[in-house]
Amino acid sequence: MEHRGKVHRLGIWAVVVALLLLPGLALAQSGEFDPALRAVIGRAVGETAPFAIGTGGTGTGASSVAAPTAPPLVLLPTPTPAPLVLPTPTPAPRATGAPATLSRDGVSVVAPPGWEVEPGFGDIFFDISNPRNDFAAVFLGGGLDFPGLLGVVIIRDQAAAMLGTFMDDTELVSVEVSLTPQGVPMVAIEFDGQMMNEPSSGALYLFGPGNTAYLLLGFAPADDWAVDGPRLAEFAANVTFDESLITLVTASEEMYFTDKAETIETVVLPGWHALATDDETFPLVVAEPELRYLLGFGAGDALGADLDSSAEMMRILAEATAGTDVATEMISMLLDSLGGLGEDIELDSSLTAVYPTETGGVLRMVGTGRLDEETSIRIGVYIDMRTEGSLGMIVLGDVAQALAEEKTVLEILAETLVLE
Repeated sequence: MEHRGKVHRLGIWAVVVALLLLPGLALAQSGEFDPALRAVIGRAVGETAPFAIGTGGTGTGASSVAAPTAPPLVLLPTPTPAPLVLPTPTPAPRATGAPATLSRDGVSVVAPPGWEVEPGFGDIFFDISNPRNDFAAVFLGGGLDFPGLLGVVIIRDQAAAMLGTFMDDTELVSVEVSLTPQGVPMVAIEFDGQMMNEPSSGALYLFGPGNTAYLLLGFAPADDWAVDGPRLAEFAANVTFDESLITLVTASEEMYFTDKAETIETVVLPGWHALATDDETFPLVVAEPELRYLLGFGAGDALGADLDSSAEMMRILAEATAGTDVATEMISMLLDSLGGLGEDIELDSSLTAVYPTETGGVLRMVGTGRLDEETSIRIGVYIDMRTEGSLGMIVLGDVAQALAEEKTVLEILAETLVLE
């Protein structure tokens, strides 16, 4: 089975880290013309100057023939032409200091007075700078094809580790999660660091309107950041998305929600967020109101053939309770579908538990997977083994918080139905 989720979920690290390096290219620009471009401009000016000035030749050829005498010049009255009135061009909004709105592919931003916000190329939707200092930012909207809700939850939980992967001597200043006026989840990470051996600061904003994430990253020397850092926060709060891009649902009251193929239905509690993903393994995810952790649901073949037999499920339950290595094998198999973490997963056996139910039982496993030598991620997995088949639920983000609220988590799992 092909797991597209390998890119969509834990592939977020490779995507985000790569994207975080892009602003370094923009920040390296000095604001000067490229020397080659400057030379071309200079040459063009030199070659066209005579035509622009209107100089002409004087004529050096002599003649022995007398020139005819010109008739007397009679001056006729010249009519006074009507004054020429040209329309006054309306200056661009940024030239007047008024904000300007730019849009691309369903995303709209407002350029505050004094900033230059220009359309970007490729995955970069907008290039942002302050021509009066060294502040620069980029807004990325292409190539981030993973559920934005997942990105918000994981980046919030792993902010410090993430910063350490792309910048040395970085200090995490703050992590804040909020909803934009449109109800779009947004995580904001502010940090201090070094740019060209100079104290600098920056911030990352990740938006999760649906199955695509959007990233805003700004950076500047410390003095410039004191001016433009708060303005970047305001800029982020004013990012808007077309309604077609907002597929996330936030429940105002208890409701039921299904995935796109209508294979799984779960309850969404008031204030919780739900999203039908494009992922085959976990086509439906929900997140608690403060976006501290996320629950992903999968069933049937998506969880592996060995888990699709009730008899096999009961055997696994018994062996897991007896303390064998089967639980480790199970979580490794499931985590393989999340980007290969199963190859290096350390199971916390003290957190393995079995909860009997009327139709079988629920097996809980918690483990730590390594993304690289310095970065790890905590993951919880619940397997609800029912007589009609298995239902899996993965926990990402703040797993400790999810365990503290396990009564609610188990109630949601019990209310989740496999529809086929």
